[in-house]
This record gives sequence, structure tokens and C-alpha cells, in this order.
Amino acid sequence: MDYSGIFSGVATILTAIVAVFLVAWDRRQKKSDAAKIVLQEIRRAEDIMTDYIHHGEYKFTRKIIATNSWAQNIHYFVNDLDQDELDRISTLYSTGQYLDAVITDIATYKLQSIFEDFGSLKKKKVVLPNDSQDVQLPVVKAEAPDKNQPEKQQGKPDHKELKLVKIEAPWNQLFDDVIYKYDFIYHSDTCRKLKEIVNR
Repeated sequence: MDYSGIFSGVATILTAIVAVFLVAWDRRQKKSDAAKIVLQEIRRAEDIMTDYIHHGEYKFTRKIIATNSWAQNIHYFVNDLDQDELDRISTLYSTGQYLDAVITDIATYKLQSIFEDFGSLKKKKVVLPNDSQDVQLPVVKAEAPDKNQPEKQQGKPDHKELKLVKIEAPWNQLFDDVIYKYDFIYHSDTCRKLKEIVNR
């Protein structure tokens, strides 16, 4: 009886099993890594949006969506998340990318305004007298107040209460409309499922 053929067949089967196992393990590892990255991006994006809610302004040096790992890895999670959960994550990324585009436009506008202001200042010529010249300033004599007139007519300032009014930037309303309507998901069941994938 020729055992070499049997051993060859068994070896082929074992090699195939090992290959399938390695492919499955590699896919599982990539899926876990992708879930970890997506979770980190969701947490970071929502932290920036929460910071805006607390302080009313953005730090223009921070992008909400630094990298979009979700678009590249969504195929890993179609069997773990239902359609609504997939949509909620996609909404976060699209919202973040929209706000990033708006922030870029605002930063460009501010930079252009700075350069325009600088350019207009350069065009203005300011002539200062030499140190050797005497500068004669007009002298205004203060008249003595008439005691017979009421205080208001004697040149005393009319004391009025001044109120400081904070003028909101025009784009704040746009941010408010987007962020305050956003449904935060990092502490939801959607991200809980992603955390389970990471911990498997």
C-alpha cells in the first residue's frame, strides 16, 4: 500500500486549513485595528464639537476629521452593525468634513482680511516732525462754569451706563445649526459594538 499519497493528501489538507486560518486571523486583526481607529476618530471629532459647545469657538488648527478611516473600512462592519448604526457613523464623518470645509473657508477669509488690513496700513503715510522742530499745539482755554446754570449745561458729561455687547461671528449660527442638531454616538450602542470588536 502506497502511504506517500495519503501523507501528501493529508499535508495538502493541513496546509489548506492553516492557510484559511491565517487569512481569517489576518482579516479579524485588520477588522479589530480598523474598529480601534474609527473609535478614536469618533471620540476625537466629538470632543472637538463638545469643546465648541462649551466655549463657543473653534481652534482653527484642529481638524474634526483628520483622516477618514470609515470610508476605507466600512466593509468590515456591515455584518456587525445594522443600517441605522452604519448611517449614524457615516453622518458623523460627513458632518465633520463639512465643518472642516467651512473652517478652512473661514481661516482663508481671516487671512485675506489680515493681509488687506496690512496692505492698507502700508499705503498710509504718517509724517512725524523732526526732533529739532517745535510742535505748537492749539490751546483750548477752559471757561469757568457758571454757577447759575444747571450742572448739565455747565459742560459736565451726561453719565450714561455703557453696556458691552458681544458681537457673534456670522458663522457661529451655522456651527450652532449643525452641531446642536448632531446626535453624539461615542457612548451609544453603535460604538459599544465597535469596542466589542476591538476586545475580541
